Amino acid sequence: MNAFTNYDETGLSLFVSVNRLELWGVSGVGALPASRDAAIFTKSANVVIEERRMRTDSNPIGRLLEQFTEEAFTAHPYHRPTIGWISDLNSFSATDAQNFFDKYYVPSNMSSPWSAT
Repeated sequence: MNAFTNYDETGLSLFVSVNRLELWGVSGVGALPASRDAAIFTKSANVVIEERRMRTDSNPIGRLLEQFTEEAFTAHPYHRPTIGWISDLNSFSATDAQNFFDKYYVPSNMSSPWSAT
């Protein structure tokens, strides 16, 4: 499993063997599996924090681009970094993630490669 986020979308790639596809489909695994287990959520959150440190906090160009974007898009949601502020990442919980998912990841907001959109 792997995920990515940009300003307008969050993507999740899940690779399942063909011989396990049906088993995965009936297993009840949701679209936000990290929220099901606190240890998995914590591990995932630590990966995101490390990515932020690597790409922004420890990178002068990353910091410059973040500061520029924050100022350039003051009145627009893009002023927030895609990966988030470190203060938010440090205080975000599995419950927060589940609440966000329940509010925003609803059928009307979701698309599928198999849908006719």
